[in-house]
Amino acid sequence: MRYVTLPTRERGDIRLLVLDQGWEPPWDMLKGTPLGDRMTVITPEVWFHALSGYTEPLNLALGYNPKECLLLVPAQHQTCADRKKCSAYRSKDCLVRAKKRPWCFQPESLPSPAAGMLIQAWGEGLFVLVVVSDGTP
Repeated sequence: MRYVTLPTRERGDIRLLVLDQGWEPPWDMLKGTPLGDRMTVITPEVWFHALSGYTEPLNLALGYNPKECLLLVPAQHQTCADRKKCSAYRSKDCLVRAKKRPWCFQPESLPSPAAGMLIQAWGEGLFVLVVVSDGTP
């Protein structure tokens, strides 16, 4: 997993969180979930081309921007799973779309700690990419 800022002709500089080893733990638990389905899955060739300056295939694969992904989080995952035991819990801040969402936010009904990291990444404007060798989600 690494953070990258990539200059593109199509969108200007884009910020990425790249899982370059595929669906690695704990991210693998999001595969097939409503959140995992919003992550962009690309092949190593597309990633290599993007790093080499040819960003058109990556731009075509990106899909929703990160802020739109937050808007599309299903209702059952909107609140924090730790709200009953967390001393930092505030009802107006511990929501997916809150501007002051705390770093410890963990979406309801998703067991993976990666779900909270994904929500944080989208909130910070990062596209989340999964590089898989066979190109399947």
